[in-house]
Amino acid sequence: MGWNFRKYQGTLIIKSSRDSVKNLLKKIKGRLDANKTTKTHVVIAKLNPTTRGWANYHQETVVKKTFSHMTERV
Repeated sequence: MGWNFRKYQGTLIIKSSRDSVKNLLKKIKGRLDANKTTKTHVVIAKLNPTTRGWANYHQETVVKKTFSHMTERV
């Protein structure tokens, strides 16, 4: 599924798994490495479906920290 379930002070917390985040970052890095000489708007157009799909799949989870972490990494 790609999620971790934790109960914290009586509240269920659902987060995306580390493996899921690592796989997404690997895909993004691969696409960026393969398109180093490509124009920026073309690279963005190629990355959008991947990032949008991942974000839509994980939209019901707690992903604020995850998105911040990914922004720092990429």
